[in-house]
Amino acid sequence: MGNCFTFNHQNATKIYKLRYSGEHGGFRAQMNVNQAEYLNWVYTASLLVFLHRREETIMGESVSYQIAPGEETTFVIQRNVYTRLGKPYGLCIKSKTEVKSYYNPGSAYTIDSCIRSCYQDYVQQICGCMDPKYYMAYNATPCDISKSKPTT
Repeated sequence: MGNCFTFNHQNATKIYKLRYSGEHGGFRAQMNVNQAEYLNWVYTASLLVFLHRREETIMGESVSYQIAPGEETTFVIQRNVYTRLGKPYGLCIKSKTEVKSYYNPGSAYTIDSCIRSCYQDYVQQICGCMDPKYYMAYNATPCDISKSKPTT
């Protein structure tokens, strides 16, 4: 569907820290987007931007922002930290070691990845394979297209 570039990835040897906001202190990129590199059904080549913590692995449906060619976009980000209430209001998971299954290899625990792991376990139970769109157990068999057909 296009090209993929990552800045400040969790496995990078150099870590860039944001010290000042704005053009001179933040990250700035200019890209040339070639429509011919995209599949036929993609009508407008664009840049998708995913803003997330370094430790967090993104997926295709993660929150993203689309930037069309010829556009200039500025993101002003602010970190919000939430503290969830413990018992009796709920059990808060803080680490992937606290759940039965967690297939995302990233170092950060995320609720989205936990939900996808539960989904994978369910697909494995029903179909005997796992959805190849998401992270799977290392020994799992990926489902093929025949498993996606609805049963009658």
